[in-house]
Amino acid sequence: MYSDNSSPTLTEVEFVDNQTNSETGGEGGGLNLYQSMATLTHVAFTGTVPSTMAAACSARKARQHSTDVTFSENHARLGGGMKNVGGNATLTDVTFSRNTALEILVSCGGGMENVDSSPTLTHVTFDANVSLLGGGLCNQASSPSLSDVEFIGNFAKPRAGGCSIK
Repeated sequence: MYSDNSSPTLTEVEFVDNQTNSETGGEGGGLNLYQSMATLTHVAFTGTVPSTMAAACSARKARQHSTDVTFSENHARLGGGMKNVGGNATLTDVTFSRNTALEILVSCGGGMENVDSSPTLTHVTFDANVSLLGGGLCNQASSPSLSDVEFIGNFAKPRAGGCSIK
């Protein structure tokens, strides 16, 4: 789903085994938000296959309110589950599980990557996500607010299995 300068509301939606076109810079294999205000409730992103950027959900200059959302077994170069660039996301009761961001030298945020953003995460779990930097969560020039956030068994090589802030 692609949303440009709009306000979608998604409830009880599943994005399963989606993919982007790597040749055109593919972002958001399940959901790609650009300058939008999205509300997601009871949404699942599962099994998105590799793309050049964010696997399951990409948000650029967007505001996103997500409640009871799951990102599992998604794969990408950056932000395996979700990539948030220049926007603000509010995530409540969200789980990032077994997502990967693996590309030589550039991967960041197996679960979630934030760039130039100020996300608010409340009751969020990062479990068994993998990346080269920030296995669970990677922040670049970002100011995240974390409350009741768990990092369980995330892996990053060479550093910061749970969370990385650059």
